Amino acid sequence: MELTQSMKNALISAAAAIGTDPEWLRRLIYFETARTYDPQITNPNTGAIGLIQFMDSAAQDLGFDRAADLAARWPDFESQLQNAVVPWLKRYGPYPTEQSLYMQVFYPAARSWDPLKPFSDSVQAANPGIKTPADYISLVNGSIAKAAKAAAQIGGSALAVIAAILGAIFFLKSRG
Repeated sequence: MELTQSMKNALISAAAAIGTDPEWLRRLIYFETARTYDPQITNPNTGAIGLIQFMDSAAQDLGFDRAADLAARWPDFESQLQNAVVPWLKRYGPYPTEQSLYMQVFYPAARSWDPLKPFSDSVQAANPGIKTPADYISLVNGSIAKAAKAAAQIGGSALAVIAAILGAIFFLKSRG
């Protein structure tokens, strides 16, 4: 699914509201929705639902009994982004790094960990292929080509595309 202009505008607004890079937020939502941007997508194993895969506990923080109730109240991309994702992420900001944003959704305790610090065995068992925060970040960010395409997709300038490529190269080099 391609982002509409309305969705792009909503992402830019949401990122500004939580003080983060709109491209990071876009990548996170794209990854968490199995590359669909579907605000109703549900993880069949955990029951998590929505743009950032709300669990019942997160939905309860926003005043709902269950995550499914949150998704039903805000069924489209823009409304769920503004009325659920932004308020929930805003509570735990700021997000000066990709890791701080991505880990807030995946494993909040790891927001400021060394990116190569291993998750517990139980976290690794529940998330095959994700042993460290760097693994999750790598999965969210995808390849260098995907990062550049994504930056351009939300209206990034040539400079933003170059920055995305250089950021991906730096990330890959830092991993050895």
